[in-house]
Amino acid sequence: MKVAKSVDEYPDWARTFPWLLIDEFSKTFKIDSNLIAAIIKVESGGNAWVSRFEPDIKSFYLPRAFARKCGQTETTEQIQQGMSFGLMQILGLTARRFGFDQPLGRLFDVPTNLYYGSKLLEELKGRYETVSDQVAAYNAGRVSKAISGMYVNQLYVDKVMLRYREMTKLKG
Repeated sequence: MKVAKSVDEYPDWARTFPWLLIDEFSKTFKIDSNLIAAIIKVESGGNAWVSRFEPDIKSFYLPRAFARKCGQTETTEQIQQGMSFGLMQILGLTARRFGFDQPLGRLFDVPTNLYYGSKLLEELKGRYETVSDQVAAYNAGRVSKAISGMYVNQLYVDKVMLRYREMTKLKG
């Protein structure tokens, strides 16, 4: 793999990313660091403090148990499980499914966020053969295509793949 000599060689949008952590989790989960960077760019623009309510989330993972453990109401736990947090916009529900048992606001913590985002990518890599399918599932929870063969979230997939190709050209 070709590695950029310095952060100055990265595209402007990637220069402030936490590359040591990205590279660490890339190795831990055997995920291309370029893909992690591309997802960060599209999901949060590199802003670790971004959160978003995901209105389509209707089922939750053990909300009563996690509410008790974290000292909050069950309603608060459900709302937070239906939110995405941080650089990789990790869904609270996904973090819970992977065993995260701390208050969900801690997903803003950059190493924690990158850990769970990379862990999700590892799971998707085992489930889907192509990077495009993995990207589509990262965004939508599964791969879903229209009759035309295009992803239902094609615009998202295109944005990530554009950034991924840009980084791959640079870093190899």
